[in-house]
Amino acid sequence: MKKFILLVVLLIFFVFLLLPPPDLEEKYINEFYDNTLVFEKIEDIVCQDVEKIPTLRATPGNLENGGLARLLNKMNVVQIVVKPENQICTITLVRDVLGFAGSGYSYKYRLNVRHPITYDKTIHGVKKNATESLKSGDNTVTYDIHLSNNWYLTYTGS
Repeated sequence: MKKFILLVVLLIFFVFLLLPPPDLEEKYINEFYDNTLVFEKIEDIVCQDVEKIPTLRATPGNLENGGLARLLNKMNVVQIVVKPENQICTITLVRDVLGFAGSGYSYKYRLNVRHPITYDKTIHGVKKNATESLKSGDNTVTYDIHLSNNWYLTYTGS
């Protein structure tokens, strides 16, 4: 019985550990606005010639372009994903990921989101990260917060 109680306590602890801190989203939004020029430079470097944009998935440490790597490191980006889609440059900058055993969350800055899921408190709940909100069949919550131009902050939680 003691082992069962300990297991339940540990499970509850891990669930709360995998929830993002309540002010994390605000931090990333402010981070974007405080560094708008950095995001514009990243966009300029990656999307120079739309017809020649390579598909890319890399960490800043694995990039050949040192200038781009420095900009990504400045923003604490852990991974960049670039895909040309219908002559449009799409960029995903993975900012924060935490997960364990199918539960967790991620925050990504994304450029040119094709079909953004706009945050709506009537759908997503008053608390943006509420697990009761907008669940798909796989218990995932996703929404996009418009930042500027075609940049979004995307939250995904499960």
